[in-house]
Amino acid sequence: MIVSSTGVVYAAEGSVVLDVVPPPRTLAEAMAARGHDEEREFNEILFETGINRGPVEVLIEVLPAQPAEDTTGDWEDAWEDFDFELPPGTVNLYGPTMGDVLNIGTIEERSVYRFRVQANGRSRMRDLVATEVVESYLVRAWIVEQQTRKIVS
Repeated sequence: MIVSSTGVVYAAEGSVVLDVVPPPRTLAEAMAARGHDEEREFNEILFETGINRGPVEVLIEVLPAQPAEDTTGDWEDAWEDFDFELPPGTVNLYGPTMGDVLNIGTIEERSVYRFRVQANGRSRMRDLVATEVVESYLVRAWIVEQQTRKIVS
């Protein structure tokens, strides 16, 4: 499962990517999956930034259920809820071409997570290169569906 985390991610090409690196597998598993490896990869843009490239602050908040809509007005932008079906593996955030990786957990079983993104500072340096953090993001996530393994005896 993904876990609450905070860190700085280097956005690139105006985006931050959510990526799942599959767990290692045995030779027999690799041979059985030959030709079907597209099922093992997951790499999607989690959110678009205001800057073209540079560091952005990210707070990941993992919740047990869908939270109420945030009406405090503390955030300048918000994205509607969207779902990603995440395969088993190590979950990371990073800019698509460069920068450090922020590890946010490990998925044990294929799960559908819903994400809600809120942002501040996206208009400060629109499409420019930032050398220090000018944008911050709150990413809330929760499981909406988990597929359990069926054991055949």
